[in-house]
This record gives sequence, C-alpha cells and structure tokens, in this order.
Amino acid sequence: MSGIIDCHLTLDPSGKFKREDFAPEIPALPGDLVAAMDQQGVERGVVAAARPQDNDYVLQCRRQHPARLAAAVTVDPRDPGALLEFTDRVSAGACGLLLDPLDRPAAGEDRELLGPLAEAAGTMDALLLVGCRRPAGLAAAECALRLAGDFPETAVVLLHTGGQRFVDLLPAAGDHGSGRCRNLLVDVSGTIVRLRHSPFWEQYRWTMRELGARRLVFGSGWPGGDIGETAQAVRDLGFSAEEELLIFRENMARLLDRRG
Repeated sequence: MSGIIDCHLTLDPSGKFKREDFAPEIPALPGDLVAAMDQQGVERGVVAAARPQDNDYVLQCRRQHPARLAAAVTVDPRDPGALLEFTDRVSAGACGLLLDPLDRPAAGEDRELLGPLAEAAGTMDALLLVGCRRPAGLAAAECALRLAGDFPETAVVLLHTGGQRFVDLLPAAGDHGSGRCRNLLVDVSGTIVRLRHSPFWEQYRWTMRELGARRLVFGSGWPGGDIGETAQAVRDLGFSAEEELLIFRENMARLLDRRG
C-alpha cells in the first residue's frame, strides 16, 4: 500500500469524541480510526496523546496496529522527569513528542526547559509536534520557528498551520533545504478546512504556496476533522500532482521511516 500519511490523529481512552458540547458523541476507537483510514486511502497515521496520562493508551494503539499507527506522546516540560519520560517512551516505540504552546513556559525560559526535549528528539530521530489550540496561534508559530532554528537536527512539525496566525510562518518561506528552519514542516489540519470557504482562503492559499510543497504535510485531526474533506481542501491549494505526493505522503514518510 502506498497511500496517504496523516500526521495528526487523536484517540481518547474513552473511545468517544464530541465535536461540540451539544453534539452527540461519536465512536472513536482504534478500529474506528483504521476503518476511516481504509475508507479514505490513508496508509499510516500518527496518533498523538492529548495528555500525559494518555501516553500508555496511544502506545497500546500502536501495538494493536503496528503497520498503520505511530504514536506521539506528550509531557509537561516543567516536570523534572519530563526528559526521562519522553526518552523512555521513544525507546518503547513512540515516534515523537507533542508540545502544547498553552502549557509551555514563557518565551525566555524556552531554551532551558524545551531545549533538552528538542535535542533528545533530534538525537533519537523523533518528531517534535507543536500543537496549536485556537487562542495560541502566535505562540505556536513562534515556538515552532524558534525550536526549528535552535535545533536544526530535530524535525519540527507545526500543527494546524499555526491557526489564525498562519502568515507568521512567512519568514520560513524559501528556507527549506537550503537555509534556516529547513527542518520545519507545517501540518494543515483544521485550519485549511475552516478557511476553505472563507474570505481568507486566497490569503491562506497564497501563504501555503509560498511555503511550498516540501514544507507541508497532510493532517486531518480525526475524529475532530474529516479526512476526506481535508484532502479535498489540500487539492484546492493548486499544487501539481508531484507536489501533492510530497504533501500527502513523501514528506512524512521520510521522517517516520528514519526510525524504521
């Protein structure tokens, strides 16, 4: 199988998901995820733990579906045991670490607390996923750009294109492969669908094309996001078939395959 690789999936130990407080719960078990992947032609996906207490669960999901699912864990960088927790989880099979900018230290403390985690990720060929909840767009983009610049051997993936602050990524445009932040990749999940039929679509589309296909990776945010709808939005960006292959598969395959 040579299908899509989805860099941003979520599974909760409850096996359920609600898009909004008033919405009905939908099933979100590992089997439901794999079925959705099969339906949309997704070969592999990265399941990220939303909370440190979910780390065991996402690793269990990976063990249940080793050919289909990779697992990214999360830690609180202020926890004295965060570095050991992360490295132990990578040794147990995790492919990377999810950082939440709303939980991160102040900018002046980034290097001290996040630095050891970022350095370890590079040493162990693990991904560093920088999350982006809606209020933290600027913090997420700033955090991802700083980490990519300070730790050039670490693969940094910014989720949701930094949310509403996607234009803050323009300093990285044109740098891939030849300059600073060449190790920064940008996931499109969530934001691309929200903006697709909005007045901001052309600005978003132009920014993504400035970043270039070698910088972008496909993510759906399932179950909160729809895999098929997100894939169609990526196609609407107007890249060539060869460029779409990079976005949908090759850019993430290169990173995941480093760990074998």
